[in-house]
Amino acid sequence: VAIVGTDGRAYKAYIPGDNHHVDIFESPDRKWRGEGVSVFHANQPKHKTKWQTDFPAARLIMRIHKGDAVKLAVAGRETVMRVYRLEPSNNRIRLAPHDEGGNLDIRHKTPNDKDPFRWLIASYATLKKARARKVSVDVTGRVRDPGPPK
Repeated sequence: VAIVGTDGRAYKAYIPGDNHHVDIFESPDRKWRGEGVSVFHANQPKHKTKWQTDFPAARLIMRIHKGDAVKLAVAGRETVMRVYRLEPSNNRIRLAPHDEGGNLDIRHKTPNDKDPFRWLIASYATLKKARARKVSVDVTGRVRDPGPPK
């Protein structure tokens, strides 16, 4: 990311850093889309996401950060999962059940007969079909669920 001086010329540059969050929004054509925001851009005082300009009639469904809890239908059952990886360049997020632990990358590569764990790699369209929504879990384990998006 180039930093421009008063004369209009770039005088330094920063690496934008990791993904801070992904905004998942519904465009006027009713498709769920997403836009990743880097840590650098998230910390800019007047930062406005591109989707707000490109789709002024779009509606924000949820803003997802790493570590957030999401409730969605998996194999016909409502399940709470944790966001482990944001992959906006591939239009997807990587999820795992909230009660799974350890090194999940190694567990995913382990054969099914030894460890059945597998990532749920969900595109934004998959999240819409699964009626995904961001939920919060308090210290006593209660899930605060706003209900499926309308």
